[in-house]
Amino acid sequence: GKCVVTGLSVIEMLDGAHVVPVANGGSDDPRNGLLLSASHHRAYDKHLWSINPSTLEIESAPKGPSLKQMKFGRSDVSQLRETGTLPHSDALEIRYEMFLRAKAS
Repeated sequence: GKCVVTGLSVIEMLDGAHVVPVANGGSDDPRNGLLLSASHHRAYDKHLWSINPSTLEIESAPKGPSLKQMKFGRSDVSQLRETGTLPHSDALEIRYEMFLRAKAS
């Protein structure tokens, strides 16, 4: 158990984050989840960053803080593919579309 974007492994500081929020039709299926630090979970829910489903690169919102400012430890989540813990591609697509809509406003 460690944050997929920072590597933080202090269990008390980690959250299970929904890729597609339950309020938007997401489920509690593990393929709709990411393990994140509490601060990165909050930033994810505020659409300050997202995962590009095509490249698995982490993108920050143009008007928001940079990945460096948010203390990201990596620029992509390709390690999730290798460990078999990559969220479902449909969930990543839906969340990325939410991110793009939030960036446009």
